[in-house]
Amino acid sequence: MMRALNMNSLGSRDIFKAITIASGGLSGGISSTIAGGSFWAGARQGLITSGLNHVAHSTIQRIKYNSFLSKVDEWISNQFLLISSEVVKKHNKISNLSK
Repeated sequence: MMRALNMNSLGSRDIFKAITIASGGLSGGISSTIAGGSFWAGARQGLITSGLNHVAHSTIQRIKYNSFLSKVDEWISNQFLLISSEVVKKHNKISNLSK
């Protein structure tokens, strides 16, 4: 149980993710029972839906994060190229003055 309370790499707690998915199963079971169906069939469907929803949102967050990192990397590379070209220009200017 203590392992579930540990923070993961993104700083959120895994226990809250598990509770969210379990709540989907519980609400699916209750809804199915109210509609006259089987609690367990509704719970199964609720768990599947909640789990897939969680995976979809996690995947989208990773894609956005990786996209952000690639934009930052591109910006840093552009800054490095800009600084490098300025250094070369100044070097050439100094070289031309000394001739």
